[in-house]
Parts: sequence; structure tokens; C-alpha cells
Amino acid sequence: MATTLFTAVDFIVLGASFVLSALIGIYFAVSGRKENNTATYFLGDRQMGVLPIAISYMATAISAVVFIGVPSEVYFFGPNILLTIPGRIFAIYIVTRTAVPIYYRLKLTSIYEYLEMRFDKSVKIAGIIIYYVFATVYMGFVVYAPALALSLITGMSVVLSILVVTLICSFYTTIGGMKAVIWTDVLQVGLYKVKRTQFSI
Repeated sequence: MATTLFTAVDFIVLGASFVLSALIGIYFAVSGRKENNTATYFLGDRQMGVLPIAISYMATAISAVVFIGVPSEVYFFGPNILLTIPGRIFAIYIVTRTAVPIYYRLKLTSIYEYLEMRFDKSVKIAGIIIYYVFATVYMGFVVYAPALALSLITGMSVVLSILVVTLICSFYTTIGGMKAVIWTDVLQVGLYKVKRTQFSI
């Protein structure tokens, strides 16, 4: 029989986070039905506030791979990985001061549109293929890491955990678009902060 480290309260919080994530996707799918276009779906109408976008970016940067892997890295090899932080901050500053204003001014949906404008269609296709290969491999790790953790603490099988994580994330992302992704990230970061504060106390 599978063992679990979860209490009833933990299961309630986990279930509530799954349900709320799905409801956020449903809400933006219904509310955005009247403005069914690529700008709404992929870019959130370009009207999202700075704070939710910043929180969403933070949630994206601190993926399950980072959340689970970095403590192990520090434990076995020391805090050398922290030396990457100044480089990340510098890179973010450069990108936000150079590339992002260009994309925003040109009203592009993706970087691949810019590659085609700046070079040609073959460069655009090459960029898409390279990213798809990278994303396919990377998403395997990103999904497996939280699924493995979910399996260990709930007693579910790893395969079932992968299915649960994949289906829920795919559901609210597919139907709700970028607004659903951003606000779900805000929800998840909020839950993380609450639990971290609880553990600190």
C-alpha cells in the first residue's frame, strides 16, 4: 500500500490549488470569448499590470527543477551556483532595455516574427525548430520533477502524478491563454509564500 506524508489539510490545499488553477483558466476563457483574437490569447491584450507580470516571471524562473534541484546542488557542491545570480540580473536588464522595447513597439506576437522581419523565413523556421527541440527536452524535466515530488509525498504513482500535473497545466493554459497563465502563477507564488512563512514560524 502506498504511503503518504500528506495530512488531510495538505490534500485540501493541494486540491484547492488545482481547482482554482482550472477555474482561472475557465474564467478567462469565458470572459475573453467576445475578444477572441491572438492579441488577447497570447499577449493578454497587452494590458497586464507590472506586478502580476513580474510575479509570473519570477514563478517561471523558479521552476520545479530549480526549486528541487538547487538545494541538492548546494548541498553536494557548495553555493557556487549562486554566482550565476549577478549574470542573470545583468541579462534581464539588458534584454528589458534593448529587445523588449523593440518587440513592444513593433507589436509582435513572438520572437519568430522578428527573425523573419530581420532576416528571412528560413531563419524563422530554424529558430522554431531549435526552440521546439529544447522545449521538448526541458519540459520533460520540468514536468517530471514536480510529479516525482507529488508522488513521494502523496503516495500516487509517478505516471499518475505526471498525468495530473500535465492535464491541469495544459487545461488552464489552453483555454485561458496568457492571462490565465499569469494569474495562475500569481496564485501559485502566493501559496508558496504562505507555506514558506508557515514553515519559518
